[in-house]
Amino acid sequence: MPSISVCSENQFYNLGICYLINDVKDERGNCLGGQVDANRDQKKSILFYEDLAIINPVENKFERHPFLIFIIFSTKDLLLSEIKTLLSSIVDISQRSRRENTHLNKIKEILPSGVEQLTFHEMKIIKLLAKGNSISTIAKIMNCKNSTIYTHRRNILRKTRTANRQKLNKIIQVLKNYDTKYSNIILL
Repeated sequence: MPSISVCSENQFYNLGICYLINDVKDERGNCLGGQVDANRDQKKSILFYEDLAIINPVENKFERHPFLIFIIFSTKDLLLSEIKTLLSSIVDISQRSRRENTHLNKIKEILPSGVEQLTFHEMKIIKLLAKGNSISTIAKIMNCKNSTIYTHRRNILRKTRTANRQKLNKIIQVLKNYDTKYSNIILL
């Protein structure tokens, strides 16, 4: 049973997500365990930030390299039922084993169809941005032009449905606190 925490400065967001998670929990027959809280405890199974959910599989406690799953999601222009479906998908992913979540293709099988995912290079760019690298440094690392990195960043903005770079930077700031080397980033 996953332990869930909502970590946001926005109290309305905290209350809303907690309410919807408890609603999803009730629909599933209360199989999600205890109370949803607002602690920033990185030992929780699922951490919700604004537009980002971080899944920490239970098996990570015994692993040398932590394997986290970062789910970037947008609730903009979604109905309540669609947000509940999105939260339910996040819970489904969290309840799978590490082996099932290691391969991106296996994760994509349970995702809603029609959701465009990040390419390998776009995922790598987000991870490099989270490490604090500049666009020119990333271009050197990936052996391409700056304009290619700008194009990838524009595609990331479009796919994540973030309004601007500041919103994407908020997501990247959260990623800086985690080791993203062995992790997957997926979109919902």
